[in-house]
Amino acid sequence: MEKTKKEQMALAGISDRVEKVRQLASYLDDLSDELERAQQEVERIMDEKSFFVSMAAHELKAPLAVIKEGINVVLQQKVGVLTNKQKRFLGMAKQSVERLGRMSLSLLNYQKLVEGKSKSKRKKKSDLNKTIGKVIDNMRKVANKEGLGLEKKLDNRLPDVKIDRDQIIQVLVNLVNNAIAHTKKGCVYITTEKRGKKVVVAVKDSGKGIRRKDLPKIFKPFAGGPTKAAGGRKGTGLGLAICKMIVKGHGGEIWVESERGKGSTFFFSLPL
Repeated sequence: MEKTKKEQMALAGISDRVEKVRQLASYLDDLSDELERAQQEVERIMDEKSFFVSMAAHELKAPLAVIKEGINVVLQQKVGVLTNKQKRFLGMAKQSVERLGRMSLSLLNYQKLVEGKSKSKRKKKSDLNKTIGKVIDNMRKVANKEGLGLEKKLDNRLPDVKIDRDQIIQVLVNLVNNAIAHTKKGCVYITTEKRGKKVVVAVKDSGKGIRRKDLPKIFKPFAGGPTKAAGGRKGTGLGLAICKMIVKGHGGEIWVESERGKGSTFFFSLPL
């Protein structure tokens, strides 16, 4: 009789645990359904955001072109003589229009990368050092205008790298532009180095550096708001985010090392 009671207690305990498991399974099913609905809602919001950004950036192009052309006509004094004060204000308006144009283009590029629509289908074996050399030749005038040097130290052991040349040029121009913009005197250096099965490109400046607390967010879009670009122009705040997405699309990585008051070095790697 004692054994029967123990068996009954054991069975009761098992039944109790089974019921708890059943309740937990039911709760998890409900939670899974809730998560699925939340995910669908997030996807809907992201789709709407993507559509809005793409549409807004695209629709800005035409009116901005008209405004810019109108300003140019007036600045060229084809509709009447201007005072110096009028020229100055029109020049400021023209700069703002040009900046909006650059921002709309950056937004379109960024959105395409986010949506995966800008995945390169034009990757082919290229001489990376030669590509960097052409970027340096084109950017040297910009650097010299700011009173800076632009030098290179390229590893001549590099094999050809499979890249989308236009996209990598965009990364290089963004990084060099940033380096020039944040360097008051001295030189900007570009180096390449073969490290195992990858090539590492570095763009080093001697500017004011980046605060330690800002380093984790430096590649996030609009992390620091609109930034200063070379030549005194305001950037869009998307340049480094676009660089990161392009490099990742090539199977590489991008990072920065910086010390306040001692400049910054931006690196990116590409697989060989």
